[in-house]
Amino acid sequence: QSRTILSGLSYPNGWAKWVNESKATAVEGVYEFLHYANDNNVKIFYVTNRLETFREPTIKNIKKLGLPFDDNANTLLMRVDENVRDKTERRKNIAENYRIVLLLGDQLTDFISTKEAYVFHSDRKKLAKKYSDMWGSKWFMITTPTYGRWELSIYDEIYQLMPGHYMIVRDGKLSEH
Repeated sequence: QSRTILSGLSYPNGWAKWVNESKATAVEGVYEFLHYANDNNVKIFYVTNRLETFREPTIKNIKKLGLPFDDNANTLLMRVDENVRDKTERRKNIAENYRIVLLLGDQLTDFISTKEAYVFHSDRKKLAKKYSDMWGSKWFMITTPTYGRWELSIYDEIYQLMPGHYMIVRDGKLSEH
């Protein structure tokens, strides 16, 4: 994401090139956690909204990071339809043969359907409360430095910048790696 911002572009410009480079880094703690789970006989599935056309570079990236990956089972569930982002069916497919003990994700749609999750930001607190018994026991939210409301943090609490100043602040704080 920072690469596209620094070049004056935005998603999806450059996305395919970046994915095909297989250079994504792991979120802090993921390596250790996934190895702990794998060492304790937990089958790890990667449910992503990357398109199926990115399967090979995604597997290459997972392996390059040294994350557990089962070559003998389909543990990478990707999006096959460019217009369908809901992960519910992929989670159901896993649940047909496995007991899902926990979910990790960086957005609400990693836990619930897009139909339920796509609400005004003012209603998101209601959703969080609705599922309060799941957070921290079965569902774990992890941060992602690549997209989302994280961007407000780089503006040093200055939320009312004039248009154009956002790009200046971002350029000064981001690197393309």
